Amino acid sequence: MASRSKPCKGCGKFFTPPRVDQLYHNEECRNAHYALIYPNYKKAEAEKVCAKCGVTFTTSKPLRQIYCGPPCREIGGENPYQEQADLSMQLYIDANPDKQPGYSRLRRGSLTKVSA
Repeated sequence: MASRSKPCKGCGKFFTPPRVDQLYHNEECRNAHYALIYPNYKKAEAEKVCAKCGVTFTTSKPLRQIYCGPPCREIGGENPYQEQADLSMQLYIDANPDKQPGYSRLRRGSLTKVSA
């Protein structure tokens, strides 16, 4: 049986990868090679105002993050996307009055109606 040894794409060192599609011999080599290929790569950052406490913070997830951190996000157990989900469900029900919202399987053999 032939050896699966192949050169690392980053440094050229020969290694035997545990997976046939592995290109680098370790994570450090991969990161160093990416740093050479993409020297100016930087994630998009934005300054936002926390929806709970009003503090200005910097985030690399400008479209999704609305709170400054876990303490504000977890206060009151709120789900910031629930209002949008409820609105989407109401628009669907209004557009399709002949269809019911759906059913959920709670126990084997029984169906329980989901409240809208």
